[in-house]
Amino acid sequence: VTLHDAVTGREQASVIPGGTGAERETYLVLAADPAGGAVYAAGFRGRLHVLHPDTLEERAAFDWHLGAVSGLAVSADGSR
Repeated sequence: VTLHDAVTGREQASVIPGGTGAERETYLVLAADPAGGAVYAAGFRGRLHVLHPDTLEERAAFDWHLGAVSGLAVSADGSR
């Protein structure tokens, strides 16, 4: 996951949440909260990562899926 400045295109932050090596997640989906509260990334291992929208620092990770996460959605107001 890489964050770029919308005006200059310069990379601002980059992160690969979910560990290294065999633990590393392969991401399938990414969603951004339209209200600017978070960025969400999930993939094959079923783990959902909640990232800070400016720094991409991981805020939380959830392991509740039994299989791959193939879709993410955030409500227009960011509440769900």
